[in-house]
Amino acid sequence: MLQNRKTPLWMSFLHLRRFWMTIIASGSRSSLWADYVFGSLDLAAVSVATNVAFELARNMEEEIESLLRKEGGGAFVANRYFAAICTAFGIEMNAKKQPGDPYNLDAYDLADMCMMNSLTLLASYLQSTGRSEMHLQSYNGRFGWYDETVGDSAQTRRQKWKQDMTAMLEFMPDVSFLASKIDCATIVDEITRGMAYLANDTTKEPPFWLAWATQIYIDILQFLGQDCDRGYLEM
Repeated sequence: MLQNRKTPLWMSFLHLRRFWMTIIASGSRSSLWADYVFGSLDLAAVSVATNVAFELARNMEEEIESLLRKEGGGAFVANRYFAAICTAFGIEMNAKKQPGDPYNLDAYDLADMCMMNSLTLLASYLQSTGRSEMHLQSYNGRFGWYDETVGDSAQTRRQKWKQDMTAMLEFMPDVSFLASKIDCATIVDEITRGMAYLANDTTKEPPFWLAWATQIYIDILQFLGQDCDRGYLEM
């Protein structure tokens, strides 16, 4: 527990909390895409609006980047924040139930709220692949495949984690390939831009805004369920 609430670390917590509350309040997780599902908005409108939300999040994090850097970076501060919340809820974060678990999955819902699931998966992907070779990666199904028939209706925390993990593992190689071709693109979405930054700077840790953006991707994918290819079919 932090004793001095005026420390830079505590201030970083407060800035991240403001960051979380602002982006959650934007409503981009569900309301826009619910309108798309029910035909109130078209694909172009919700896609652009979602990407603008990602850009807003990136700008917000860049504004406090110097403060976060003093405390080890946004990812480190987010991890400390997650650990503090686990302690407050009486959950031992590192008491993993099975080999390969990222943390004690009893804390899955807290991790989801803090964007720690996507942040963990991003960091793991970068650690397991050479950044200069990210565009050559492909997912072979080693950990299973995302089940679109389940979507967001997974019942247990472990099932939810597997849905998140497999969705991200299938998604990352495609984004990495697009990032490698960024110089050839006339329009670049924020997730691809973020991955390109990481590929070009081997010292850079995954920014928190990119974890949030990829979490939104997972949320949208799961929200659409078996209709997740609708956007592709409409193009």
